[in-house]
Amino acid sequence: GFQFEITGATINSASGGASSVFTMTDTPFMIVGFGLFGETLPSTDNGLLVNLDISGLPGSEVCIVETILTAPDGSELILSNSDCINIPAVPMDVSYDFDQDVRGFQFIVNGVEIESVSGGAGEVYFDMVSANSSLVVGISFNNTPIPRGSGVLTTLMVTGDVSSSSL
Repeated sequence: GFQFEITGATINSASGGASSVFTMTDTPFMIVGFGLFGETLPSTDNGLLVNLDISGLPGSEVCIVETILTAPDGSELILSNSDCINIPAVPMDVSYDFDQDVRGFQFIVNGVEIESVSGGAGEVYFDMVSANSSLVVGISFNNTPIPRGSGVLTTLMVTGDVSSSSL
């Protein structure tokens, strides 16, 4: 059988892989797989044990910890270090609705960390759109404006809790 916990995210479901021969139970932070009738996993290298559907905040480090694998006789197998992944950044479109031409912009984003900025009207009309972890600046050095109207100003790739972010 096997058992492991994850940190940094919540387990929504677990299924498939080599573990499909086992009875599995999962909680939001732990998976346990065991054979009721002596089932074992076949010996393999780089095989998939189980597919996990997880949810967590973009940028969070998710680690598999407290891993236990047992041999057919019930003895515990020795494992190496736990494995961690980072949940990737997600896109966040910043919309605009201007009633006049705009030749530059600057705003602060709260609640998330900006990884990158690209696209939108800012990239089309301005010479530079740049960001650090919380500040976004768009400038037209040749005085070309974003025409009045509405659309996507720029797209931010962010980590953190997007639902609680604000400009």
